[in-house]
Amino acid sequence: MNKLVVSAFILATVASCNTPTNTQTPTTTLDTAHVADTAVVVIDTTTAITSSINMDSLMQIAVPVSASNKYDVMASFAAGIPTNTKEYIVAENFPAYKKYQHFMDSAWKVVDRTRYIKMRNWAKTECAEANKTDRTIFYPFSGPDFVSVYSFFPNAKTYYMLALEPTGGYAAPTQFNETFTNEYFTNFTQSLDDIFNKSYFITRKMNTQLQSSRVDGVLPLLSMFIKRTGNTIIDVKKISIDSTGAEKVIDYEKAYISKGRPRGLKIQFHPYGNAQDVRTVYYYSCDLIDANFSASKPFYKYLSNTIQESTTYAKSASYIMHLNVFSNITRLVVNKSKFLLQDDTGVALHNFDLKNYDLTLYGKYVKPVSDFDYGYQLDLKELYKRDSLKVKPLPYDLGYHWGTRENNLMRLARKI
Repeated sequence: MNKLVVSAFILATVASCNTPTNTQTPTTTLDTAHVADTAVVVIDTTTAITSSINMDSLMQIAVPVSASNKYDVMASFAAGIPTNTKEYIVAENFPAYKKYQHFMDSAWKVVDRTRYIKMRNWAKTECAEANKTDRTIFYPFSGPDFVSVYSFFPNAKTYYMLALEPTGGYAAPTQFNETFTNEYFTNFTQSLDDIFNKSYFITRKMNTQLQSSRVDGVLPLLSMFIKRTGNTIIDVKKISIDSTGAEKVIDYEKAYISKGRPRGLKIQFHPYGNAQDVRTVYYYSCDLIDANFSASKPFYKYLSNTIQESTTYAKSASYIMHLNVFSNITRLVVNKSKFLLQDDTGVALHNFDLKNYDLTLYGKYVKPVSDFDYGYQLDLKELYKRDSLKVKPLPYDLGYHWGTRENNLMRLARKI
């Protein structure tokens, strides 16, 4: 039997893989032997597609998509939540979609129970002050990982997410014939592999998958996470940054003004049932290396002027901010962050004047995984050793040492 192990979520570098051109549709079962902390889902890819759909009967019960809910409908469809709309109801009754829906429902229950519920409960005490006072969240090197940052900081009004992965877009409803539906949701499932098992996306792998598969860029994945965390999407816009560093908002259906990065998305949403509580996610596809991100560059000006004071979150960031060629984004994070929650892959500890911060350590600090030997911090190791009695436990698996209980987090709260 041909099986794929599904997980999901990363940000930074590591292996590439080509998207298989599989014409069969996944069926999913849960591998309960691994449920405890790693949320493994096994996909059986040997089931053939067969369907017999009475389209006239379906259309009698379907409702049309309206201008006011079209983005929420597209996001729901991508999330495996049936819409029963005229535009999607036929695709929603293909075996490929029903199997994808079953996979998402099953996998989400497992990963939520084994990881995200624990993170949300932990954040109620450990991130209480930030959730009470800070309304802007900055998440550099995020990939499409909305679910992690939302689990820790569910009350923010604005989220800024930055990564290399392309912005992309929704596939048109007219594309979803039976073959395309099967290929699309096979690719969608594969793109979630790392996040569900390992808690992070691998950028190089994601770039390959998103550029060679039916799934176009980050938007469908980001929308799926917004929906699966209990929200309603109100609107989606495109964002370009002009030469002065000003934000230019563009209708979703129109082309970007800029030819390349940075390119952005502006997604407005509200918690389900609370239409007055409007939130915004900005996602920017960008390259933050110093050569492209400095005080004279438009995108640097935009972020520096837009983000006044933030809570910053960094996880599985490939130790990029340890490198000299990423000094400008590192400096921006240090200068703008009133509160920072990160693992050791974020900003290196030596960048902070610790007398100006309340520092709390969590979990266990060990050497980085072999891909990132340059990220080892002797000063952080000594701090964990010296303050071992003050180090707090970490009740969930998160980061590159997934499945080992050797994960770490640090919380820095600026005193002044």
